[in-house]
Amino acid sequence: MENLVLMEILDKQICDFLEYGGILFREDNISGIPVITALSRNTSSPVPVIPLEISSSTIEEAETRCREVKEVTAYTERLSGIRPLIITGDRWRNRPDMMKNRLLAHLEIFGKIYARNCTVMKIGKNEAACFLEENHSYGDAACRYRYGLFHKGKLVGAGEFSNARLWNKNGTSVRSYEWIRYASSSDTRICGGMGKILKQFIKDVHPDDIMSYADLEWSDGKAYEKLGFVREQVKESLLFAINPQTWERRRLDGGNHSELNDGILYFQNFGSLKYRLKLTDYH
Repeated sequence: MENLVLMEILDKQICDFLEYGGILFREDNISGIPVITALSRNTSSPVPVIPLEISSSTIEEAETRCREVKEVTAYTERLSGIRPLIITGDRWRNRPDMMKNRLLAHLEIFGKIYARNCTVMKIGKNEAACFLEENHSYGDAACRYRYGLFHKGKLVGAGEFSNARLWNKNGTSVRSYEWIRYASSSDTRICGGMGKILKQFIKDVHPDDIMSYADLEWSDGKAYEKLGFVREQVKESLLFAINPQTWERRRLDGGNHSELNDGILYFQNFGSLKYRLKLTDYH
């Protein structure tokens, strides 16, 4: 009963937010998974949203819930032609402003900036960290290169790249880099922003290839494909422990998790897609 109450609270909070913004929506339930179909005046078609409460008290429950949501996500996408936005209860409660802006962005309610009107510059660790903690779902990350997109002197986007990973491919030394983070201000869409940061990084560093991951909790990877990246593989789901007091996530690696405190909740995400952009001719 407690989990059901939590789920109703998340549903209601999202619906109240949509209603307050004058956004039309419909509530459905597919195989026990709630689906909210929202339509704003700015969208050409309805956008499905899955409010996913974090309520699994065991790893087995989290694994089952992940499978169920994957099935409903695929079914909903087949019906609507649009991949549902998944809003998890921990994200909604831990970072409400970011999540609300992200929901509005999926409904095409956002400020729009064109990358051609922005300037790309290298930025420092603290500036990047502050921006990404506010605007990226996973916050800042350890990295080597940090770039910012500036519009009229204001930081509106940021990207982070790793140092080179050297490996030998058929006698050729390859310098491979990871694109670790990209985010724009959560209430703004920068048209061409990813491409502009990528172009500057390539110009500065001259990598042989760049790889990155599209987290299936957020993305279908099409943004990478538009930039010329090729999908290599599907990565497995990851397991997280979530503190229901703070709603903070902690990734769990394989092994014994008996050291976790009672009351911890579990969440298994939906995996990711690995992409690679080859910039030199190696095989």
